[in-house]
Amino acid sequence: MPARSCEELLSTFNTLIGDDPTEDALSFMTDIRDTLANPSQEDWKKKYEDNDKEWRKKYKDAFFNTPVSSDNDEEKKGKPTYDPSKITIDSLFVDKKGA
Repeated sequence: MPARSCEELLSTFNTLIGDDPTEDALSFMTDIRDTLANPSQEDWKKKYEDNDKEWRKKYKDAFFNTPVSSDNDEEKKGKPTYDPSKITIDSLFVDKKGA
């Protein structure tokens, strides 16, 4: 069965309801016209799949593309850098409060 145009469906509907002036009949006829005359142009399935793909990529990137900190980043944050060759037993047990 071939698809019908909006006008053909409205004509058929008008034939079926006849001269029914009730609010329900007129409201339903308006709904048919508005729905068929202005179909949604958006492809919701494709839009959903694209959005899903984008969020999956962002989620994966959050785990695998973490920024690598450099020595300069630690200095900027105020974190001390230690040279392991300069650490001694005595330096580990220095009383920081009294110094």
